[in-house]
Amino acid sequence: MRREAQAEWFAIARTTAWLGRLAIALALAAVFALLGQWQLSRAVPAANPTPSPISTSGATSGGELVGLKVFTVQPDLNNLEIISGRFQPLGDAGFWLISNSKVLASSKPTDVGRELTVAWGWAPTFERAVAAHVKFQSGRFGRGGVKVSGVLSDSEALTQGHPEKPFLFDSLSVAQLINVYKPVQARNSFEQFLVFQPLAESEFAPGLDPIALKNAPKQPLDNVNWLSAFYAIEWTVFAGFAVFMWWRLVEDERLRRRAEAEAAAAAELERLRLEAEAAAAAKAAKAKAAKAKAAKAKAAKGEPKPVLEPVPEPKAPAKPRKPRAPKKLD
Repeated sequence: MRREAQAEWFAIARTTAWLGRLAIALALAAVFALLGQWQLSRAVPAANPTPSPISTSGATSGGELVGLKVFTVQPDLNNLEIISGRFQPLGDAGFWLISNSKVLASSKPTDVGRELTVAWGWAPTFERAVAAHVKFQSGRFGRGGVKVSGVLSDSEALTQGHPEKPFLFDSLSVAQLINVYKPVQARNSFEQFLVFQPLAESEFAPGLDPIALKNAPKQPLDNVNWLSAFYAIEWTVFAGFAVFMWWRLVEDERLRRRAEAEAAAAAELERLRLEAEAAAAAKAAKAKAAKAKAAKAKAAKGEPKPVLEPVPEPKAPAKPRKPRAPKKLD
């Protein structure tokens, strides 16, 4: 029975209509899988951004280090933030000082006027990061614009901030920072942020060490964006469900066809039974009619009817005689 059901299922699934539906289901599953992969990439960001390969041999092109992005920016000193959980190559945890900045010049004219979040440097302690924060503001760092070179890195997953320290964050999420920057307004901002890589010691940001990008350890598990992780699982389930739904619809079609076939067979058996009963009834009626016809023919030939002897009436029972009285003797 199981092999028969499988043969029926594959016979339906191989039809053109159901193969077309399978193509649609696979396309939906592919879209859901890509969405799940995208959410997974947001759920597990690296501790430090992993840059594309760049040349660090000192080779230059037009006075600029090959492979780095170069901008002239004006830092927004009213929007300085500190990012925790930043690691250097030796595994030391520390802090980044970042700021929102306005692009004044770029190799792409369309970038001019846009806003760019820049990670200026690394501090081993929170206190040193706060001291650098103060130096930036008091020294009016980059007031007339400053030329910066660095690596553009993808935004990290959003994590919960620190209400008691509104300028401290555990991840560098550009989308989150745009909502924090003041004044609150619609911003034409880069979706990535720039990791500042000074070309000489004289270019170091005040009070900060340069950010090292190579051999950075992975981010701790407590910085995983669990919301995006659950979304990734959800999209994966949706991808599997699209294919399962196609299988279920084929199975329902098989069951429907089998039920119709069984109902048709039952109806045919009922029809044959009724025809057999009707034939038997017709045969009995025909035999009865033939018998009546034969009796009528015999009566028409004048054959004497059988004489029935009269049945004697039953006699009434005799009445009992009264006993005579004995004679008296003289």
